[in-house]
Amino acid sequence: MVDRIDVKTIETIIEIIHSSPMFVIQSLTKIGWKFFLSSRIYELHDRMIVAACLQENVEALITRDEDILNSGEIRCAW
Repeated sequence: MVDRIDVKTIETIIEIIHSSPMFVIQSLTKIGWKFFLSSRIYELHDRMIVAACLQENVEALITRDEDILNSGEIRCAW
């Protein structure tokens, strides 16, 4: 059985994320979506992270995600 998280907890988490300077809600532009669609990375969220970084010309992504590291699509630092 999966434990469910109540709506109030989710709302609190979202509020913390929105109010923190460490997190930015990022939208993909047309260029970002082109990066997304051409990516060979399997996982949807990993593709979105890499596409967002590429559209913003990020020099390196700090990650230890094996799929992103092995893709060669973005320079990574770990």
